[in-house]
Amino acid sequence: MDFALIGTGARSLAYREEIRRLPGQRVAVLCDLDADRLAAYHRRWFDADPAIRLETDFRAAVSGPDVDVVVVCTPDTAHVDVALAAAAAGKHLLVEKPVATTRADLLRAYRGLKDHPGAIQVGFVLRYAPFFRALRDVVRSGRLGTVVGITAAEMLDPRHAGSFYRRWHRFSRNNGGLLNAKCSHDLDLLNWVIGCDPVSVSAAGGLRHFVPDPSVPATCRGCPRYDTCPFAFDYAYYDRNYEGFHSLSDLCVYNSEKDIVDHESLLLRYEDGTVARFELRMLAPEETRRWTVVGSAATLDADFLRNEIRIRPLRGGEEVLRPDGEGGGHGGGDEGLVADLVRQIDAGAPENRIRAGVLASLTALAADESLADGLPRDPRTPELRA
Repeated sequence: MDFALIGTGARSLAYREEIRRLPGQRVAVLCDLDADRLAAYHRRWFDADPAIRLETDFRAAVSGPDVDVVVVCTPDTAHVDVALAAAAAGKHLLVEKPVATTRADLLRAYRGLKDHPGAIQVGFVLRYAPFFRALRDVVRSGRLGTVVGITAAEMLDPRHAGSFYRRWHRFSRNNGGLLNAKCSHDLDLLNWVIGCDPVSVSAAGGLRHFVPDPSVPATCRGCPRYDTCPFAFDYAYYDRNYEGFHSLSDLCVYNSEKDIVDHESLLLRYEDGTVARFELRMLAPEETRRWTVVGSAATLDADFLRNEIRIRPLRGGEEVLRPDGEGGGHGGGDEGLVADLVRQIDAGAPENRIRAGVLASLTALAADESLADGLPRDPRTPELRA
């Protein structure tokens, strides 16, 4: 099959690798609004292959017989327009998360894509990480008994956390808020593992640490605290790994203009009575995701970084699982997602997952509304409840 990559950011490179890894799959079209950036990307990552069509208009990029699958990895605010154009052209879709950044756009995506007969995959790669597939299998198997509650946390180390306060993600207008941009992954995982919809979400949090500090300059270069600040910009790392295809600068994480949070905790109640708590932590010494699932027969504790799932029955004893395949992007999830999309299409059984993507983002937006006024929200719209 032939793929079109729409957008030339870092996520497009991950999908490029996974497409090229699979036999019989190729990138046929590249698209970016910036012609110079597109040409540089084509030279650097595709050896200026003349067989690849280059476009600066996404409508032209998604049309034509040389495209079977459109991969939408533009900035978040453009996802819906590109996805709707690709669906109108009859293409299969892989839409990077989040699906959209506003409730209006999420509903526009849902209405326009829910009946699309082709495959629609959302970039929830963690569903395909062997670690989380094993975690879900344990929970859904009944080994824990009735699930009473889940506690989940996403924890970012200083380099990753600091990047959000330096790039375009630091403004909610660009991504629908940090929870939507970063944690729609995690909210989808909770929905997927539990197996039903959240009916109530409330949140608390805000910006507590990355507040303005007039005692230091606006950038890391020349800052007297550079050698001791855990969030200092690592020039060598970004020069070596991003080679000009990134939007990061050495803005001070404290003095950059921003409106996103640096901590947020959610309390969610599900249709089946399960209660879940989710926490976003931007001040972690190491990067991981941790889950605790409390059941009537056993408790599960899981650490993504260590690839370790511990099951402890109430009657004593312990079983430790270390799922295979933890390597690769997102613990093997990048590879699994693209491979599954190809499998669906080849089998003639495409799956449309736009509802899952819309629900995860609606939950994030509802949580941020609760953050503002302290009131719980049902994240579903009447259309999603139907």
